[in-house]
Amino acid sequence: MLEAHGLALRLGGRAALDGADFVARKGEVTAVVGPNGAGKSTLLACLSGALRPMGDVRMDGEDPAALPAAALALRRAVLEQTPSLGAPFTARALAGLALPREISPETAEGIVRRVLAQLGLAALADRRVTELSGGERHRAHLARALAQLAAGRALGHGGWLLLDEPTASLDLARQSDAMRAARAAAADGAGVVAVLHDLGLAAAFADRVAVMHRGRVVALAPPREALTPDRLAEVYGLPVAVGEIAGAFVAAPLHHAQPEPQGDFACSSP
Repeated sequence: MLEAHGLALRLGGRAALDGADFVARKGEVTAVVGPNGAGKSTLLACLSGALRPMGDVRMDGEDPAALPAAALALRRAVLEQTPSLGAPFTARALAGLALPREISPETAEGIVRRVLAQLGLAALADRRVTELSGGERHRAHLARALAQLAAGRALGHGGWLLLDEPTASLDLARQSDAMRAARAAAADGAGVVAVLHDLGLAAAFADRVAVMHRGRVVALAPPREALTPDRLAEVYGLPVAVGEIAGAFVAAPLHHAQPEPQGDFACSSP
């Protein structure tokens, strides 16, 4: 499991985390949602070992921040919110950038080819990332994280995939590709934690949803239990509708005054 208990951290003079508790399990996708400034990215950075907060973090029983960098890289792969690139790598080279030396060239080639195809990047494999669109570039960085996870799993590790806004700047089809890749990683036995702004994607793809508000996790449950109209209205400060469409649970903010939802939908005003 990936666990956090009583996390507290101040950044820029404010409490980014204020007693946050969190649990994620392997084989599941756990979405982390909440408004800007709620602490989502900070929580993910603490879970990954990039930040060391007050409180306790355990990745399969160990403190990730205390692990050597090479060992940590085998255990978890991370997609940052705004990944940077210091050299004009091709999409193929970027996808293979974090692969450990223990992986054979043949295995590495197969992993890279698979993740690029998963994200619709096969035709762009030999294009320089600096020449790609923003969405294509983001998918190339996601391919890097997926390849790192797959390599870790091939070596008997690779337990966790931590994604900070994996669908940022992607169109609807590519959002679906990204989340299907996350679900495929969970189906393969990894634990996936994904920070998402889109409540609909969280409802559609996550096994459980952590709702964050003011540095705390105020709900951690299956989507239907976590994404209630009253809770979301309180957290986001605007009405939110939840309900069923074609048999799928959905949640979406109501940005403007609208008629009372009909049928299976419910909405709440703050």
